[in-house]
Order: sequence, then C-alpha cells, then structure tokens
Amino acid sequence: MPPSRKLRNLGMPDSLFSYIVSHSREPEGLKALREETQRLYPRCPTMAVGPDQGAFLEWLVEALGVDKAVEVGVFTGYSSVCIGLGVKKRGGRLYALDRDAVAMGVAEKYWGRFGLGETVVGVCGEGMAGLEEVEAREGAGSVDFAFVDADKKGYMGYYERLLGLVRVGGVIVFDNVLWYGAVAEEGVGGGVTESLRELSRFVVGDERVSACMLGVGDGMLMCTKR
Repeated sequence: MPPSRKLRNLGMPDSLFSYIVSHSREPEGLKALREETQRLYPRCPTMAVGPDQGAFLEWLVEALGVDKAVEVGVFTGYSSVCIGLGVKKRGGRLYALDRDAVAMGVAEKYWGRFGLGETVVGVCGEGMAGLEEVEAREGAGSVDFAFVDADKKGYMGYYERLLGLVRVGGVIVFDNVLWYGAVAEEGVGGGVTESLRELSRFVVGDERVSACMLGVGDGMLMCTKR
C-alpha cells in the first residue's frame, strides 16, 4: 500500500474531503486511535478506515439492525470500534479477526476504552480459520453483517466462505476495491490489482447476491445475500 497516498476519498479535493470529515461524527477516543495508529505505523497511514468510513459503518450497522457481525482484518481497531458501537446498541456481538497479535493488542485497548469488552470478541489467527471458528460457535447462516479489510488476494475466498456464514438478507462489505485507482488503469496489473478486479467482475454477475460499489474511501463493494 503506497505510503504517499492520503487518507481521503479517491480523486476528491482535500477541501471537500475535509468538509465531509468535519460533518462526520468522530469521538475523541477514535481520533486518539487514529493518531496513535499513525505514530505506530507511519508507513501504513491508510490501512485503517477514515473517519467518514467509520461513521458510515456505525450508521450502517445500526440501520440494518445487526445483532451478529464479523470483521476480517482488524489492524489497530478503528473499524471494529465503529462496528462494535453500532452492534452494542442492540446488545449484539462482533467477532474481530486478525493475524497480527501486536496490532490487535492496540485494538483491544480501545475496545476497552469504548466499553466494548463484552461486545467484541477478538480472534487472532488466519482469516479462514477464524471464520471456521465463528461458524462453529454461531452456526452457518447466522451472521447479519461482515466487513472485510484483509489480504486482498484472499477476497474471493472470503467471499465464498462468508456466503455460507451470512444469513439471507445479510450484508458483506469489502474495502479497498478501487486500490487507489489502479483497478481502472489500463496496463496496470499485479496480483492485488487483478484479484480485486476479479472479485468485482464476479460479484456483479453473481445471482446469489445483489451488489453495488461505492466510491467511499478507497472503494467499498456492498453485497446482500439473496
């Protein structure tokens, strides 16, 4: 992920993005997490979602009435806090999966600060193994919402796995599907870029879901299981 990329919606002027952020709710604790993440991971400023995406995720989870959620790819926990806050309003649960124990340690600290200790269940390990663990606990077709922001080459595998875990009417969201515009640039290839193109081509033609792509952040692919 290029460290020179700014944390803003692709192609949007800084002034307009600043306006959007200034009208997005970002509690002081989340601002502190964003700043701590930038200090700890200065070469990865865009691995966490931005304030606009965070506010969108919390609103979406609350609007959908989500009781059970899964996140694949926690990093330092910005998105899991946002999803967790939305789920907590209904007394629900979020399973947060990541293989990086150090980054998840930061996330756990902020889950505690936001009173999400009983809401968010951290599962440290490979994503597929984590999803198997969630299914063993909750059962197939039991999850209302899934957010995927992990290894991009694994997105197709996560998609198929989540279709079995998510209930009919449940929502699956993939982040970074525009890959800083590379997916639309002719002649630009590479494993990650082509993997994201493959996912988007496949999902738009998959009759098992209804889907749309949003230009929020670095692109979000939204799917509802039919």
